[in-house]
Formats: sequence, C-alpha cells, structure tokens
Amino acid sequence: MIQVYHIKSESPLQQAALLRLSLGPQKMLKDLVAETWKESHFEKVAEIDTDDLEEAYKLTNNVITSWSREPDKIVKVTRPLHNIGGRTLGLKSSCVGDVFIRNNKELHFVATFGFQTFEGDLPTSSGD
Repeated sequence: MIQVYHIKSESPLQQAALLRLSLGPQKMLKDLVAETWKESHFEKVAEIDTDDLEEAYKLTNNVITSWSREPDKIVKVTRPLHNIGGRTLGLKSSCVGDVFIRNNKELHFVATFGFQTFEGDLPTSSGD
C-alpha cells in the first residue's frame, strides 16, 4: 500500500517550497522536503492499494477527471474535498515535493523527474 501526502495549501512554505523544489538541485529538494515534513506541513490525501509508485502518482493526478472526486477502485481518498459556494471541488494533483510512503516504511518524494527516496530512518512524522 502507498500513502500519499500533499503539502498543505495553507502552509507558509508552500509557494516558496514549490518554487525552490522545481528549480533546485536534488540535494536541496530532499532537504526542503525533509524540513517541510518535520514541520508537519503535509496532509494525507490518499491510500492506494498498490506498491507501484508510478501507478500511485498517475492515480492522484487530474487528467481527464478529478482523481479525488471520481477515484479509481484501488484509491481511498482520506481528506475531505473542498466545498466552495455549494460546489464540491476535488483535490490538487500530486506534484514535485509531495510524499509517497510505501508499506509504512519507505518514504519517497516526487522529484523533478521521477521519485527520490529517503535513505535510512524516516524523518519524524508529518502529524497529519
């Protein structure tokens, strides 16, 4: 199983983090994700019944429809959807900096290209 965590939209680090994540080298990206994770600026948005990171990524992206409003049968959406003015909006797509935890022990994050893995102990929990 893969748990998917997105950077919280209200996080003061979100805009700076996303800009730095998309422009910075992989080492800086890893450090920024770890710092943001330790400061609990992530929220769990999904649990996916797969061990394939690429599949989990594809299943948490808005391509033709909203992945969270019309989830695949192996996706469990774990965060309430947005309701604005009586209209239900889905969650954002997974993007650079978002965290995927495989089998409760391997922490991976979306890098500029593919995924990068945290080696060794996981950083302390994001406290969703």
